[in-house]
Amino acid sequence: AVSAPYRVLGRALTTPVVCRALLALDALVARGDRVPLRDLVPALIPELRVVAATEDTIDHYRGVRAECLLMCGTGAPPLFTATRDALLEVLPRARAVDVPGANHGAAQDQGGRPAAIAERLGQFFD
Repeated sequence: AVSAPYRVLGRALTTPVVCRALLALDALVARGDRVPLRDLVPALIPELRVVAATEDTIDHYRGVRAECLLMCGTGAPPLFTATRDALLEVLPRARAVDVPGANHGAAQDQGGRPAAIAERLGQFFD
């Protein structure tokens, strides 16, 4: 169901030489507090293993009695909104908050919405 241009782009981006070049370019433009993506890549595999380990564990969260805030950006992919919705069904003391215009990288300064997230966290903890 993926069109040919996207398949070609996907192959190009996953080619090691292209991937290395993109990571090197990203590192060149990293300034201030921005961490180059190549420094984050080593954490990807362990992170994905943790995510995979949560498969079929949604019922385990029924016993959580703490108040929970589930934030999701209005631009978040369906994976994240579906996970939030599933957690809302099982967490007895959860509430959801949408962060307008935010996506998965909303906590970051570059293209994110860290101030909007901080504001909602402040409201929750007040």
